[in-house]
Amino acid sequence: KEEFIQAFVHEPVKEGECLTCHVPHSGPAAGLLREPEAKLCSDCHSLQETVFVQKHENYDVSQTECSSCHNPHSSPTENLYQPSFHPPTEGGCQTCHTPPKAGVKPQLTQEQGELCFTCHSDFEEKMKSRKVHPPFEGEQCSSCHLPHGSRFSALLKDQEDQVCRQCHEDEALFPRSKPVSSHPPFAEGTCSACHDAHAGDISYLLKKPQEQVCLDCHKDHSGFQRAQQHVPFKEGECLKCHGPHTASIASLLREKPYDLCISCHSEIKDQEQEASLHDPFTSGKCVECHDPHGSDQQPFLLSEEPGLCYTCHDELEKSMKSGEVHAPAEMGECSACHPAHASEHEPLLVNALEG
Repeated sequence: KEEFIQAFVHEPVKEGECLTCHVPHSGPAAGLLREPEAKLCSDCHSLQETVFVQKHENYDVSQTECSSCHNPHSSPTENLYQPSFHPPTEGGCQTCHTPPKAGVKPQLTQEQGELCFTCHSDFEEKMKSRKVHPPFEGEQCSSCHLPHGSRFSALLKDQEDQVCRQCHEDEALFPRSKPVSSHPPFAEGTCSACHDAHAGDISYLLKKPQEQVCLDCHKDHSGFQRAQQHVPFKEGECLKCHGPHTASIASLLREKPYDLCISCHSEIKDQEQEASLHDPFTSGKCVECHDPHGSDQQPFLLSEEPGLCYTCHDELEKSMKSGEVHAPAEMGECSACHPAHASEHEPLLVNALEG
């Protein structure tokens, strides 16, 4: 919607005459235009008019797409320049181009990368980084950026994630089917929230070390307030458990919770062979009892026993309110008799019943 309501609006748009430029169903040109862009614009704007020629510094723009500088709908500027506009373009074409010559398309005064670095010298310094993005390393700035104007920030050719998709087509990175969970910056198409588009000294062109990138958004995570913290969480190794972009499992988990947990806690898996198994354990629902980030109780329990146990065994809690109560149960020491995961003794007992 913003495309049509900026301060200065193209006359056909202002009058609601979309069909002045577009056809409603199908047409010969991109964007459902009635005819190729330059020809279409020349129907209203005479390319030979003195004022027009002067504004374009005597360059022949008859073969140029007008939208490379101008927004066809609306703009924050009177000349309907694109919202993202290369400063030299306004009245300084020869900053980058050879002087106008009849019948000759203007050329760049230098090779692309070298030319860009004459103004963007700070980016040239980034070439010395340990990791350099291939288009930047090859000084192919136009792989991602437009030279004159763009409706997208930073003169990008398209929305940020679409620019990235030009090269990064890996199914694991940009899945074709809708993932179960997506990292908000990724879902919103803001790859630059975590990655530097040009160069850096950290793997994957991350702007900061991985744990710091995560903390930029997740610094208020409740796990930091807990007395005990899970080692991967404490050491900022978020990617041990979570994927950075998308996942087929909730919470961006790399695997099902149980499989993920036993990848480190392998000794727990051996308990699967016991005769009596606790339901959350056998169904792989570790997080029904444990907090994977941090807790005030060991071993990372969501709450103390017996409260934690009563979240499932509520009927037992009710029975404790009448009659004689077994001392460990009365003291809330469920684990005095019952192991948390599994046991060789039914019903989930530490020792076998005698007699």
